[in-house]
Amino acid sequence: MTHLNPANHVLLAADLTTVDDDRSEDYPGETFGAYFPAAWYNTAHGGRQWYTALGHRSEHYRDPLFLRHLLGGIEWAASPSK
Repeated sequence: MTHLNPANHVLLAADLTTVDDDRSEDYPGETFGAYFPAAWYNTAHGGRQWYTALGHRSEHYRDPLFLRHLLGGIEWAASPSK
């Protein structure tokens, strides 16, 4: 994969120019440019997709803002397409 699907709507993105990572050449490299999509959504063929790259640590699941992010994504994905 070299590019994000242009039909995806990015909700959150990390500015990779602000991250000090000596392995960034390996991944993501040039895949997404300067911004890494951390959460996005898409609708296709009558369905809904929602993705988040957040939540790698157990303490994130005690954060009310993160829990609202999860709930919002789940509710949106589970709701009927219009």
